[in-house]
Amino acid sequence: MKILTLLTLSTIISGCIEGGPEVETKLTESAKFSFSLPDKYFAYGTDSISFNLSRIEGEGALKESNIAQSTSGSAACDISISNASAATPSITLSNCSGSGSLTLDYLGEKSFPVLIDNSNDVQLDGPFDIVITNNEKTAYVADTKLDAVLSVNLDTGETAEVSSASKGSGTNITNPTGIFLNGAQTKLYVVDSNVDAVFEIDISTGDRTIVSSNSVGTGTSLSYPTRIVLNNAEDKAYLCERDGNRDIIEVDLSTGNRTLISSNSLGTGPSMDIPYGLQINSTDDKLYLADRDTNALLEIDITSGNRVTISDASTGSGPGLNKAHGLRLNFNDTKAYINNSNNDSILEVDLVTGDRKTISDKVSVGSGPNLEVALGIELGASEDSVYVVDTGSSIEGIIKIDINSGDRSFKTRKH
Repeated sequence: MKILTLLTLSTIISGCIEGGPEVETKLTESAKFSFSLPDKYFAYGTDSISFNLSRIEGEGALKESNIAQSTSGSAACDISISNASAATPSITLSNCSGSGSLTLDYLGEKSFPVLIDNSNDVQLDGPFDIVITNNEKTAYVADTKLDAVLSVNLDTGETAEVSSASKGSGTNITNPTGIFLNGAQTKLYVVDSNVDAVFEIDISTGDRTIVSSNSVGTGTSLSYPTRIVLNNAEDKAYLCERDGNRDIIEVDLSTGNRTLISSNSLGTGPSMDIPYGLQINSTDDKLYLADRDTNALLEIDITSGNRVTISDASTGSGPGLNKAHGLRLNFNDTKAYINNSNNDSILEVDLVTGDRKTISDKVSVGSGPNLEVALGIELGASEDSVYVVDTGSSIEGIIKIDINSGDRSFKTRKH
């Protein structure tokens, strides 16, 4: 940790003795303190949050005038100090207003960010999958309990309905399990495992159109689709299913026609069991699939349907996959990010070697709110963070994870 000491220089010229000036220099040191983790990471309404601090330099008291608040939104809190002259004083935030991530700064030492959310909006209840905009300002979440798609302001944590039974026209969504955002960021493509359909949703209106289902388009039947991705031209979608032969299906978005690409009866290679993560590479010739129950990451050749194991218990080294429930690739197809829903960790997988490393977990990597049941994952455009939707009972929200440090912070949370 780099420590800066602030010095106040007071120079007093007191006259001349024997023809020369006498200069007296007085130095007054301001004490430096570091922050511990807060007692909680979220506040709503009358909630308060406390930080303990530790003196790291100087002898002065902790001063409220040296505390600055910064926020990604409109959050602000009253500040009170306890034991200001002690080596371990504390700061309490209370009567918080507004919404957003809030960080304290004491003479350059920063606190862990906490989320202040005083909105009275619709709350996430069963978040299952997530996509985010290129500027990382908005997330879109498929929620299986609300039977809806919601938007989340990632600066403030505020949520809003995008499409639901009460927002937009068209066939209702009843169990949205996968979501994809088009390049123009005007449409969402959603798979629904109850309706067995691919929906196109107009973000501005919430209107829903079924582009493929067992009654729209021809070809392979749909049976419990779980994830969806589009190719670069955005004229084809690829789906994975958890029922039947665990089909991987290509959908022509102009006709709704469906073609079987790979399954346990088509293509060679390891069998699939419960696929819950699907991605397409940047050249549109390979799919990557995370299988929840075989604990494997597979590569699928789109032309042949053949499957190759990229990483599992016998391929690659490092911590094992453990109920993989989401998958994202980096933009040059060298790494995959997978959330393990069984041990609440995020893994980074080298797509060449299959080697795995933990980038965040509740045991030893990173600080912040623990993951509970992380079901969907998204990679930020800057590739320095991932966002996960967690349906655990004390979260029901979005957690942002710093890939380098493993630190976790709330972006929205049910209250």
